[in-house]
Amino acid sequence: KRQDYGRPRELHLERGLAVSDLTPFEGHRKFPVACEHFVTEMLEIGAGPLVSDISCDYLLIPVGGTGSFSGQAFDAGQCWHVPVGAGAVEIAGAAGTRILRTRGGSAFVR
Repeated sequence: KRQDYGRPRELHLERGLAVSDLTPFEGHRKFPVACEHFVTEMLEIGAGPLVSDISCDYLLIPVGGTGSFSGQAFDAGQCWHVPVGAGAVEIAGAAGTRILRTRGGSAFVR
């Protein structure tokens, strides 16, 4: 009997899979995504490295490709926290590498 993250309720994986639509989603999301709580934008590596220099805490989330943030290797699916005052972060990777950059707070929605 499987439980839901240790909670006292049973998981119904087979039922969930039976009603799941596993076909690729052909939708389109436009970036940046902004609201009063956060801003998320897509960065895409082109011919050369990018520089990220934002004066607040933010996250870098690679969603495709590999590369490095200021010389530290990253893989898709990881999440990197860049604290306020960290300075410029050089983002390097193969052409087509995609990274979500997200920061919080209504002060950043423009």
